[in-house]
Amino acid sequence: MTKATIQNLVDNNRKISEKNKKLIDEWKQSGIPQTNLMTPVIDNDNWASFDNTIITAPFQTPVDCSNTINGECVKNISLEDCKQLCKDDPLCDYGNYITMNNTTYCLPLLNTMYPHSDVFNGLWNSQNNYQTKNIKTKTFVDYNKYNPNSIFDYSLYFGDTVMIQNSTTGKYISIENNKVITSDNGININLLYTTIVPNNAIRIQNYDFAIFNIPNSYLVIQNDIKGDLDVNNNLQWTVGFGQNTNKYQYIIIGCPNKSNNATLTYDDTFNLTVNTKYIAQDNQNNIVLIDQKDKDNKAYNIDFKFIPMFNVSYCFTRNNHPRIQYTFQRNRLSKLL
Repeated sequence: MTKATIQNLVDNNRKISEKNKKLIDEWKQSGIPQTNLMTPVIDNDNWASFDNTIITAPFQTPVDCSNTINGECVKNISLEDCKQLCKDDPLCDYGNYITMNNTTYCLPLLNTMYPHSDVFNGLWNSQNNYQTKNIKTKTFVDYNKYNPNSIFDYSLYFGDTVMIQNSTTGKYISIENNKVITSDNGININLLYTTIVPNNAIRIQNYDFAIFNIPNSYLVIQNDIKGDLDVNNNLQWTVGFGQNTNKYQYIIIGCPNKSNNATLTYDDTFNLTVNTKYIAQDNQNNIVLIDQKDKDNKAYNIDFKFIPMFNVSYCFTRNNHPRIQYTFQRNRLSKLL
């Protein structure tokens, strides 16, 4: 990236920050609090620093001291010196700066932990996070690689809430007496990571595993099991999230038109497989499991679409003129458009 390009980005980001600062000053007069994500301090290298924010949960994998560039937290240095450590390392694009018990901790984080992640989707307002009640936090991000003002990312992320629609019949996956069924309305479903608590920052890649969970419940889709090795040829909504997680809940999300490990988006059409069988809808609109040899049988429809479930909220200025403010399901902090 040339110096002229960086300077152009810096100037543009500063204009956005100044505009947002004026809006915040106006909203403060009307008693409407706004997130400080909108008012970063941007330096001459186009790196942004934020107050009262934190990248995922403090001192927990994948953002603990062992996941920094040197495998440790550097104590009692300034935010600028901490940021410089990250700038000087090609494997660092962002980090946390934490103050606790009169000690500061610098965490310049490795970007190799989740190379297909978006840091802004894992950024929390620490003032609203119970895990940061007794600490002060700041974050820093390389705006040359990550920018919240860029075009909205239409990638699928672990932690997203979706509805799952059969692209041929238009029916949605739903629940009835703990059975996986199709309906005209469908239900919300969380796409959860199989090994860690999702932080909504990890993009889903082709042929990744996911657990399909009903939000605010322990119910997950599972290939029904009678005994240890006796697996039925159907799907159930089972109380199995958490300690009961097992391989029969792992659903592979595959897009035949994309290469292995390509990032999946909401524009893609998917085949869903569990325990080597395809999830399909038959001519009676039932959800069934079929073998590989039956996937081209016109009696079954195996193509599905994910419909994003995003929240939309509105805020009003002093003059009662609405400014639309989208809070996307995957984002931790509101983003003003």
